[in-house]
Amino acid sequence: NSSSAADNPLHCNPTRIQALNKINFCWDPNVLKWNQRYEELQHFQHKYGHCDVPLRHINHRQLAVWVNNQRLQYKSNTLSKERIDRLQQLKFSWVSSSTEQWYERYEELCEYQKRHGNTLVPKNHFENPALGYWVNSQRVQYKKYLLWQKQQQENSTIITTPAYSRLTPDRIDALNRIGFQWQVLEDRWNTRYQELCMFRNIHGHCHVPQVYPPNQDLANWVVHQRTHYRYAIHGEYTALTPDRIERLSNLNFCWNYPNHTWYEMFHLFKSYMGAHGNKTLTSQYIPTSDVLNRPLRIWIKNQRYEYSKLMISRAAGGKTRSLLTPDRLEALNSIGFQWEGYQEAKRLRSIENIDKYHPDGRLKKHWFDGMPRIPSTIEWDTDVNSLWNAEDDF
Repeated sequence: NSSSAADNPLHCNPTRIQALNKINFCWDPNVLKWNQRYEELQHFQHKYGHCDVPLRHINHRQLAVWVNNQRLQYKSNTLSKERIDRLQQLKFSWVSSSTEQWYERYEELCEYQKRHGNTLVPKNHFENPALGYWVNSQRVQYKKYLLWQKQQQENSTIITTPAYSRLTPDRIDALNRIGFQWQVLEDRWNTRYQELCMFRNIHGHCHVPQVYPPNQDLANWVVHQRTHYRYAIHGEYTALTPDRIERLSNLNFCWNYPNHTWYEMFHLFKSYMGAHGNKTLTSQYIPTSDVLNRPLRIWIKNQRYEYSKLMISRAAGGKTRSLLTPDRLEALNSIGFQWEGYQEAKRLRSIENIDKYHPDGRLKKHWFDGMPRIPSTIEWDTDVNSLWNAEDDF
């Protein structure tokens, strides 16, 4: 075959072969490619003074990959002595500067782990800010590495090293040997979750107070979960995944604790009213001497305060700024809640007692129009009884 003979240098005319050899013709295309990259590295070294071509270098990306491959071949003893000698003439470093820096940080992390018992270096670590930044960077690179692995499984393609992740399997193994925590937020969440389970086993519920000296971190974490649950409901970004929501819901976790607390007090109020036999105005006042029901007394006072805010807002025609929602207002009205406070009750009761001066008389409430609720001094021109009985009641 003439075409195959032309393609195969062994079938070429010996004269032609000899002519090509005189000009150092390269018969192996792989060798030719290696020499081309070597010349590019020579120019790079002459320009920058070193051979550490960064992978992120846009203009020399292929050269950076080639340099990395030379180091890998050198490490696996597959690089010929001739090529090793040629590279060493350029003062080629078989370990990149980034690799040397990585292991320097790794040694610093090992020292930190010995002192503190963990690898949770804060990002703003005041003793060594560079170490904190480096530790955070390893976690970022690890996520990229896992993403690359997932892509390779889906594409069924095997690539030795992901081009966009600087975290190699050797580095991952080195970090795993010292117990490096790759998912700090996940580990921290699981720790708080276990603490909440212990709290529930002891107290029978998950209502951790906002101020909880035995474990304030747990109290803050519980508030944080409720906040992120609201984000999730409104479709906003949140770290509270559906799996976490399900795990907390299985503990009967109360997502709306303020509302839950309000209805607890509401049912307590109904029980208190039932125990006192009626629902009159005066029975809705809890004396200060009743220490046991002090929280309920404060709650009743707060409802009346929120009601007054609601009425003022409505009268002004502005936006209602009250914690007394329509549902809560309806619930309280359904059980005959009296919105007047104790001082108002006292005033009306004193008015009702005046009718003893005239058994058949009705209340002359117009007497008190424009009068303050608790007048300091009232001077009467005549006897009160005579004045009262002299007025026509009908």
